[in-house]
Amino acid sequence: MSGGAPRLNRGGSSYHARQTGFGTTLSILPVILFVAFGSFFVYSSMGYDGMLIGLIGLFLGSIFVLLSFHTIQIPLLVWLLSLMGFRAIFIFNMPGLPDMTIDRLFMLWIIGVFMIKMVIEKKRLLGPFRLDILIALHGTYLLISCLYHNPASFNLWTKSYLMAYVAYFMGKNLINDIKWIRVVFVVLILMFVYYAETAIAEKYYLTNLVWPKWIMDRTIGLQVPGRSRGIFLQSGVLGTVMAMIMPLNFYFMQTTRNVLVKLLLTLSIAMGAAGLFFTYTRGSWLAGVVGLLVLFAIGIRKYGMVLGRFAAIAVILGMFGLLNPTQDKMYTERMENEDTIGNRVTVWAATAQIFRANPIFGSGFFTYKKVREQYVHTVDVPILGVIKASSGRKGTIHDIYMGVLAEEGLVGACLLISIYISIFKTFIKKYRYRKQGDHFAIYMMPPLAGLMIAYFVGGIAFDYRYFTTIPSLFYFFAGVVAGYKPAPLYEAPSKIIATAGRMG
Repeated sequence: MSGGAPRLNRGGSSYHARQTGFGTTLSILPVILFVAFGSFFVYSSMGYDGMLIGLIGLFLGSIFVLLSFHTIQIPLLVWLLSLMGFRAIFIFNMPGLPDMTIDRLFMLWIIGVFMIKMVIEKKRLLGPFRLDILIALHGTYLLISCLYHNPASFNLWTKSYLMAYVAYFMGKNLINDIKWIRVVFVVLILMFVYYAETAIAEKYYLTNLVWPKWIMDRTIGLQVPGRSRGIFLQSGVLGTVMAMIMPLNFYFMQTTRNVLVKLLLTLSIAMGAAGLFFTYTRGSWLAGVVGLLVLFAIGIRKYGMVLGRFAAIAVILGMFGLLNPTQDKMYTERMENEDTIGNRVTVWAATAQIFRANPIFGSGFFTYKKVREQYVHTVDVPILGVIKASSGRKGTIHDIYMGVLAEEGLVGACLLISIYISIFKTFIKKYRYRKQGDHFAIYMMPPLAGLMIAYFVGGIAFDYRYFTTIPSLFYFFAGVVAGYKPAPLYEAPSKIIATAGRMG
């Protein structure tokens, strides 16, 4: 009996193994059949080349899916790249719905992966939620206003507000440590170099250095002869984005000890200044200057010296006549052009009248063009004189302040002001951690302050709501600041000092 037991156990194990192997075969049989029939269908429809491309796409897609669930920041970086100008390279038509661009596609993918990971890993959203609630309320209010007053503008709502507020959510919950913030800085600086190179190439018609080639096609996008417009096809967008990203260059200029990297960053800043100039957008110029002044004021201890060097070099070059913008014909024309000023004054006067007529809820989301004829009038302005109504009859809103007040009313404006105040308070709270030697507060927050203030300054003369990149960039970093957890809360002080020393 004792000798038979082992044989019985071995037999049982062998039977179990056979059953398990048979069960496994049955479980993967549908997959095998799906792949076989799918390959046959692709081959019969597209031939051998199509099947090969499909298999390569399936392989790369599988890798991307695995990477997404392992490190969700990877698809987020792809989303960020698409957001910074490449969103419209591929457009999927969606009948009855907004067209599906790359940034929207990746936004949906990241949200889906994040929600699945939250359920599986039993994670929670990062608090506090006061700013999140205000953003949700404002976005919902505008959606209701859009659907009630102007349903055709739903696509604009997704571009201007939905994407920006989702960007805040992503920044807060997914990019909340120094390593990934540095990676985002690197990506944006590389894009900054691309913008600068393209703007310079456009200016001097160096077509071979411009990509995509349709940037040089003046039959598409906003056509203003002589002004660089980049991949956005709009000089104001290109200039404002460059003005916002410019301060980030100085973070690595200050923290790196590599001489080659410093030289490359110096070249990046010089090219960026030239590219920004060639947009010939006065609001963007002002945003760039003020952004750097804010960086200097807030980070004077760390950034005062390096900014002072660049300012001294600019002054010396100016003294020798090497930096004399008055020699540029396009610059002179832009500075002497008062038509745009008259147009803006007329629009400001009209938006003020619209607000007076609709103080609570405004005229409705993106309804200015529908109602402006009733409110555009000839105005008499000190210094500028009489500005005829015709100056503003074809114009659009040129700011993010009066336009919001006119179309969103006190309800929308108060919600938006509350959002800005909450962002400001959050920024101040995190900036106080510099007293504990926190690297983010000391080195990263001054450039971010320059970026955010550049957003507000540029918004004086430019309505961002027609575009995705600018508001999304601002709210993304507002989320980064809100979600950042200071290192002293979870690392030993010795480790923090050592890490800061290596990075600085």
